[in-house]
Amino acid sequence: MTMTTKPMLINSARLQQRIDALSRIGRIAETGVCRLALSKEDKLAVEVVAGWMQEAGMTTRIDHFGNLIGRLEGMNPAAKLLMIGSHIDSQPYGGRFDGPIGVLGGIEVVQTLVEQNIKPECPIEVVAFCDEEGARFNKGLFGSRGILGNVEPEELERTDKDGVTRRQALLDFGCDPSRFAESVYPEGTIGAYLEMHIEQGPLLDTLNKPVGIVTGISGPLWLTVEVTGFAGHAGSVPMAMRQDALLGAAKIILALNQIASQDPAAPTVGTV
Repeated sequence: MTMTTKPMLINSARLQQRIDALSRIGRIAETGVCRLALSKEDKLAVEVVAGWMQEAGMTTRIDHFGNLIGRLEGMNPAAKLLMIGSHIDSQPYGGRFDGPIGVLGGIEVVQTLVEQNIKPECPIEVVAFCDEEGARFNKGLFGSRGILGNVEPEELERTDKDGVTRRQALLDFGCDPSRFAESVYPEGTIGAYLEMHIEQGPLLDTLNKPVGIVTGISGPLWLTVEVTGFAGHAGSVPMAMRQDALLGAAKIILALNQIASQDPAAPTVGTV
């Protein structure tokens, strides 16, 4: 027996229209976007995207971490769910596709299934995670860590540039930090996770490829190096007796670049 599949096309014009509409919320300059987490711009964006989720046939809710969640029931309600997600918050001058393409693309997939009268075997949830960027409170991935129970209590006391704590911002958003436990997903309930994201690099464009499959995600490691020099007269101290901190820093920069470039095929990047 041979199994065949029929291509299923999304409504690309609808997806593009939604991307453009969302980009106008918090728009700055010609192409930039700024929707800081839990801000009034973020709230408006969540309301608009929730409307599109409902239009696609999903029920919606906002959990206590500030995540917007749309759900389409499957034929087997006991099955582990398929989660499709990303974020719609944006740091200042962020792009219109960074995050939203993963959320709006997920909504479009669900809406296409519904319009084709296809009911999935498992439940599908499309999630717009709260504060992925971390631009407002200087610690990101808040919503995605939250549903896994990995939020630290002291994070709630982090403040933005205006002195507003994350706790207060969540309360103003309609969330209740004292009820975080209600929004944590029990282990084993999420069967798979998918996320479509723009490539924040040049490879696909250089290779003229429309899409790539991610096999690894960079994990940044930040180190602070202090280079100590010794002050001396600019013209009177001989070269052999100088202790120039900038020269030492330059050697560190060069060495790091050489180390990171040793294997051309490795994805390692070193930045000073």
